[in-house]
Amino acid sequence: MCGLRCKMTELNKRLTLKMVYNVRDHLEQRGINIYDNLKGESSVSMTHTVNVCALCYGIAIAEYDLIETESNLARIQGKPITVDTILSKSWKAKEENANAIVDPFLYQWRVMIHVDEISDIPLALLRSKGTYKIACKIFDTVMTFPLCFNSLKSKSSFEEDKPFYEKPKLSVNKLRILYFFSQTSGISDFLKGELLVAKIIEGDGKENDIALGYGKVLADFVTYNYLKINIRHSKSIILFKKNSLEQLMKLRINLGIVRGKKIDTSKIQMYPYKNYFIYFPAETYITAEPFPLEWMENFTVRIISKI
Repeated sequence: MCGLRCKMTELNKRLTLKMVYNVRDHLEQRGINIYDNLKGESSVSMTHTVNVCALCYGIAIAEYDLIETESNLARIQGKPITVDTILSKSWKAKEENANAIVDPFLYQWRVMIHVDEISDIPLALLRSKGTYKIACKIFDTVMTFPLCFNSLKSKSSFEEDKPFYEKPKLSVNKLRILYFFSQTSGISDFLKGELLVAKIIEGDGKENDIALGYGKVLADFVTYNYLKINIRHSKSIILFKKNSLEQLMKLRINLGIVRGKKIDTSKIQMYPYKNYFIYFPAETYITAEPFPLEWMENFTVRIISKI
């Protein structure tokens, strides 16, 4: 295409075919198709270089800057997305499961899942040399974060036989922002029906669940007017010992939900979720909208408390 408007002497920039195809794929994800002549994959090595004009070179550099920005923004929102993930075609994996949506203009929702802390930790875990992690599942999303129980040992010695022994707390402080779309603004049945399952897992190889808890953490939003305010609340989940009714620990999670305006989703790859007329985008979907002030208060309180 550069040769149609530029002299050969002006094609003084070089890009590898891999860069050209990456730019094509990233533009297509946003519904921009300007490389109709680059359908499918090239039979030439991806390391092969081509001469391009300054305009095409600038587009490529700008796209790569945008990809890097998306990766950084995703990291802030707790999404495990890398540059390779953004450039991959895995975002189309569930396209075949997507139902035809009559009206592509849907409400966009954001849900904040902030895994805050674990309390009432038993001494056995504090003295353990094993590796642990916490896994939380809600919707179709699994969030996994490492736990360092033995890191609390250096702060003080814990003796369970003392009269006023208080079991320590472990700060997890991990955030994940989830997105979904709805045809209507009323999603009460959806919020009341969703379950968050939390597990404490021991081991890196052969994993062993040592504690399990669950709760309908979004049901409380139905009580409030979640359509008009950017509401948040905290929820405690009791983690029971595996195959037992013995309470082992408590997990505190801070949650928030906010509904945005209707947007055109015709260029967004989505799949339907159960029978709620709810649609989830690919894992790579993020927006640059600022967090509501009600959500930011949650983190401001944590920062002030550490001063």
